[in-house]
Amino acid sequence: MLHAQPASLPHPGFKFDPSVAPATSRWAPPAWMLQHSNPPTPKQVNRNGLGHGFDLKNPMYRNTDLRKPDPRIKVPDITIAGNEDSEMTAFVGFNILDSTGALPYEGDVLVRGQRIVSVGPKIPEEDLRKCRVVQGRRRTLMSGLGGYTMCLGAASAKDRIDVVINNAIKAGDIPGPRFLPNAREMAPLSGALVPGITRYVEDEKEIEAAVAQYAEMGATQIKLSMSGEEITETLRAEDTTFPDELVAAGCEAAHNHGMRICSHARSDESIIQCLQYGVDVIYHASFISDGTMKMLENQRERVYVVPAINWLVGTLYDAEAFGYPIAKAEAVGYGRELEIAVAGLKEMHKRSIKILPGGDYGFAWTPHGTYRDLEHFVNLIGMSPMDAILSATALGGDIMLHSHELGKVQPGFYADLIVVDGNPLDDISLLSGHEHIDMVMINGRVHKEAYKDAPTYYEPTRNLFEEADRLKEREKAAEGAAEGQ
Repeated sequence: MLHAQPASLPHPGFKFDPSVAPATSRWAPPAWMLQHSNPPTPKQVNRNGLGHGFDLKNPMYRNTDLRKPDPRIKVPDITIAGNEDSEMTAFVGFNILDSTGALPYEGDVLVRGQRIVSVGPKIPEEDLRKCRVVQGRRRTLMSGLGGYTMCLGAASAKDRIDVVINNAIKAGDIPGPRFLPNAREMAPLSGALVPGITRYVEDEKEIEAAVAQYAEMGATQIKLSMSGEEITETLRAEDTTFPDELVAAGCEAAHNHGMRICSHARSDESIIQCLQYGVDVIYHASFISDGTMKMLENQRERVYVVPAINWLVGTLYDAEAFGYPIAKAEAVGYGRELEIAVAGLKEMHKRSIKILPGGDYGFAWTPHGTYRDLEHFVNLIGMSPMDAILSATALGGDIMLHSHELGKVQPGFYADLIVVDGNPLDDISLLSGHEHIDMVMINGRVHKEAYKDAPTYYEPTRNLFEEADRLKEREKAAEGAAEGQ
């Protein structure tokens, strides 16, 4: 049983016990955290960690503009098994939340095969006769969310798990979301968070060989574990584990193979490395400083931040039931990190940096099916419910590199849709679990439905009770005939 979540953080913000901080910590509360206003542009060093020239306003690495997505990245294939074009579904009388930023409006949505055909206008009767009809009943129809209908793999426990699962989904052998597979996270031996799931890389040749192998296997991105994690009690969140040479080599190798690169980066130094060498997706970004925030803002068109904030909240407030009490979580530094991370995320949101939900689900106290990030975005970071929803839908399509056909309820987009029992703009928690998700459609196929949405059609068929009575009469007649022989 998950505990009720706190309405606010449990102790006064930014008044930390110095003994909680690692002895090596160089982090200090940034000006924007204390002043709650935009500080002047901080003075920046003009060289990266390799000693190469680095311009904050025009960041480059090896002639690649770090303000824009790397042109070498290939657009991944996201096609999966789906319905034939002859199969049609009509969603009638729904509140449509289309993820364009517009408020919900009442209307119909027609799906043919794997795509949305029309949005808004009343569906003609001649089309309804050919459709499975789903009635709105004051519910919300919206785009599928990251984690429900589309998923960017953060890391794979073994080399090929993500790739094998993705191949099975694409072939229709198992149900699942559109999935971009990752590979095992990489780190030097001294920087591994969990040795059993880490591939060790100690020099540039090793990381280049690993990336080439994962590209050949079919991974679309790779993962570097670039900082520590408090729960290990050996590598603190502010410890940086990767040398600049390996980060740079990994980024170049990934982009040369058309792949993106993700990072576990909590420390400020590791975030700087991400921004100096071209990491595309930064997980966590907790201990970000003034100068690094400005670097991130300058690269906001290219970089995605996935804070995985529910891991911090869950470890503090839900792990006690599994033998990890709040006092322990506080002692190792999770309360401190949560406060710092929340303040940083508020500032990122103010600066229009792309923040997305997801990450670090599947653990005992953050089980799959309890996707609470959107609640945290609203209650802790201060996003509006609409902005939180857009982070999981429109930005979800963006991070999947298919923003023109994923993440919105628009004609021509894939029919990846969910039906919500209620209005998530009024109560964002409706999207946190299974209970209020009445239907999940992926590629035109229904993978989950409420009993009340059992298939019905515009023209009623024969009464089932009458049909049952006729069958009974036939059975009796057949039995009588058999006895008479």
